[in-house]
Amino acid sequence: MIFCITSKREKDVDTQNLKDGRSSVNIFSNEDLNIYLKSVREHRLITHEEEIELAKQIKLGSLKAKNQMINANLRLVLKIIKRYAGKGLKIEDLIQEGNLGLIRAAEKYDPSKNTKFSTYASFWIKQSLQRALNTKTRLVKVPYRKENLILQINKYLMEEEKSPKKEDIMERFNLTTAQYVKIIPYLEKEYSLDKKIEGSENSTLLNLYEDNSFNPESTLEQNSTLKHLNYILETKLNEKERYIIKKRYNLDNSDKKSTLKDISTELGISSETVRQIEKRVLKKLREELYQ
Repeated sequence: MIFCITSKREKDVDTQNLKDGRSSVNIFSNEDLNIYLKSVREHRLITHEEEIELAKQIKLGSLKAKNQMINANLRLVLKIIKRYAGKGLKIEDLIQEGNLGLIRAAEKYDPSKNTKFSTYASFWIKQSLQRALNTKTRLVKVPYRKENLILQINKYLMEEEKSPKKEDIMERFNLTTAQYVKIIPYLEKEYSLDKKIEGSENSTLLNLYEDNSFNPESTLEQNSTLKHLNYILETKLNEKERYIIKKRYNLDNSDKKSTLKDISTELGISSETVRQIEKRVLKKLREELYQ
């Protein structure tokens, strides 16, 4: 279950029970759901300054600070799960999975990276929800004896700071090559915001979700696995937008980046118009990657 409802003072998410899969509530009835939704609205939203202070306390082991951070962002989970409704999971399961992602975000959030908690948490919430949906879909035809192994491996992939190699997984779970090949289709292809991008010493996927640091050029160069970005460039932008963004960030493999003036001369429009289009395209790319 998702939370404990025993008194007015105990409407907070029970983070330990949630992570352990336990609860003092045995059945999630409509009444329980209504009470939960009402309790979520009663929690006060917090400022970014408060987020920073709470994050510091969480790093020191404060459960009170952790619960406050989580409860202040329960609305975010409810907002996000709307797009996952009707895809195979019940509302209570969506809430639980979303809250698990929120808890994970509260535990790992680092305010020194100048990212708002809601931005950081949204990734973890969506990742938790998508993982649950993927698992439900893929495990339908999986033999029961393999299901637990797959869940364990996916948990391992989720928690590792760097994406483990095939050899690491095989050694940790004592798998033969033949066994590994059979379970590959069921393994999560997910990445943590904190995992290092392949080929880069310092960059992480956080760059894709941070408004001020998003850079199409560096993203393509740093991580060949992010082919999705190139797909968006080719399918979600019109010809002028695509031309401008490729010229501005040297994505067309030319000798150098084009200036606003260069592009304005080529297209016969003002430099300010080029700048506005570039700004609009970057926003569009962030939104597409953030979905």
